[in-house]
Amino acid sequence: MPHPSSLSKGPTLQEATLRAVCEVWNPDPEAIAFVVRQRDRLPDWLRLGVAMWLWGVALSGWGQGRWFHDLPLDARRQILCRWQQEWVPGHDLVRLWQSLALFGNEP
Repeated sequence: MPHPSSLSKGPTLQEATLRAVCEVWNPDPEAIAFVVRQRDRLPDWLRLGVAMWLWGVALSGWGQGRWFHDLPLDARRQILCRWQQEWVPGHDLVRLWQSLALFGNEP
């Protein structure tokens, strides 16, 4: 039996959620990888807030019985658009990830 550390691990729930958020605006894998790298470069004092926001987004799909990243693209888009139009905690983070995804594959 292979050692557990040698088993292929998929993305964490937070990374899967962030990737799903980015796919709403830009499905380009390079742009998504750019956004994930930017999240990984955040200073320690921002990581907890971003992690909590990503958990909130991940749970937002439960109204439809799934994690956010398992929802169809249109359902994800509706959730994020609603978050942009209404004030909710993390409203500005929606715009941040949207901007990073849109400009992530610029030279």
